[in-house]
Amino acid sequence: RTSEPDIYWILEKWLERHPEVKDRQSDIRIARGQWTTGDGLRTEVIRVSIAAGDDIADYDPAGDTGLYAYFLAEDRNWQST
Repeated sequence: RTSEPDIYWILEKWLERHPEVKDRQSDIRIARGQWTTGDGLRTEVIRVSIAAGDDIADYDPAGDTGLYAYFLAEDRNWQST
């Protein structure tokens, strides 16, 4: 998409849905990078990760797509720069 997600709002709402993880906020990492699509569109990529743990062992991100679905990249060929 051409608009940047408010990753901190998404993370806040995700933590509300998953209170079992609130005590591990220091294990959550947000990383940003720039990519260029095959057709030359430069875009910013945001990745959020959390260290593995028993509290998320069975987590299925499909249950939370409503928080971020609008911002998912369209199916394209990607190249990192």
